[in-house]
Amino acid sequence: MRKIASLILVLVLLLSSNIAMAEAVTTTVIDRTKLSNGVLGINYEAGEKKTKLMIEKDGQKYIYDVYSVKETQRFPLQLGNGEYTVSILENTVDNKYRFVSKDSVRVNVENEHQVYLNSVQNINWNEEMEAIKKARELTKKAKSDEEKIKIIYDISLTM
Repeated sequence: MRKIASLILVLVLLLSSNIAMAEAVTTTVIDRTKLSNGVLGINYEAGEKKTKLMIEKDGQKYIYDVYSVKETQRFPLQLGNGEYTVSILENTVDNKYRFVSKDSVRVNVENEHQVYLNSVQNINWNEEMEAIKKARELTKKAKSDEEKIKIIYDISLTM
């Protein structure tokens, strides 16, 4: 009888730890809606721990800080088309980290420069910013991107 009770107790502990681990993993949500633009979104409640995002492809990697914010944080996938490995890491002690979540995403961007035209964590912009509005106003008569660049460049020389 004791063996059966012990076995049941061990099974309950194993199941409860697996459920807790599953809950921890599901706190990371990868937003794939902008992959065609070369951008990955992460929804992750970092809490008090220092958290990093590691993006890897073909032996190259970029590491970004993940902040404890409620909105989606976006990151560039700037290593070209193909399969990326995306990992969330939490600080354990000093400069040591543990893997919290790991996934892969496939990227296929038609225009290789598109990735640089997006609002991402380290270059955050939106249509309502004063600089964006001013640039639109100054270049509203331009017929091409080249003309827009020339107008902005010429204005910058007069400042």
